Amino acid sequence: MIRLIFIVLIGLSLSQKNILAVEQRAHVHGLASITVVIENNLLEIEVESPADSLLGFEHQVRTEEDKSKLNQTELLLNKPDQLFTFQNEACALKTARVNLSSFVINRNPKNTDHHSHEKHYSHEKNNTHTHDARGHKHKHKDIVVGYLYDCQSTQRLESISINLFAYFPRIEEINVMWINNDTQGAKLITAKDNVISLN
Repeated sequence: MIRLIFIVLIGLSLSQKNILAVEQRAHVHGLASITVVIENNLLEIEVESPADSLLGFEHQVRTEEDKSKLNQTELLLNKPDQLFTFQNEACALKTARVNLSSFVINRNPKNTDHHSHEKHYSHEKNNTHTHDARGHKHKHKDIVVGYLYDCQSTQRLESISINLFAYFPRIEEINVMWINNDTQGAKLITAKDNVISLN
């Protein structure tokens, strides 16, 4: 359902000043996107970002520093109460979808097959782009995480503060699109202007 609403939101964003729907689907380091859907008393938030903007790299873990950064990022993404602040409404987290396993090489040490049949989380996106005249390719990876909340009354939810900038300084802008029972909108936010009004 969120995908259908997401498509509607992309259409709506075409009419919003300073927001380009083309950027929503492009892999641009420093630019993330958030979709907020409110239906009845449920609130769903989906965050999509280039891995580089969250981790500082897009390759599989190679060093202890990479491993530490991956673990820190995964822990933080599993604490959405630090990433989002809801004004005038108490919402309880029901589920969180956070999976960064595609950045870990050979999670199963018993697997010696070089052609791993491991299925990766379906919401991690890979894009291959040619970057030089010799045809060397670099895989871009996007990370998609999602959160589902149960709220007492979403009618009282006036705004959401997006706090990702404080924890992920490589994110420069976030294209936020939302739809609720009464309204919809879109806004390009920054660290200095990180609140979306839902009314």
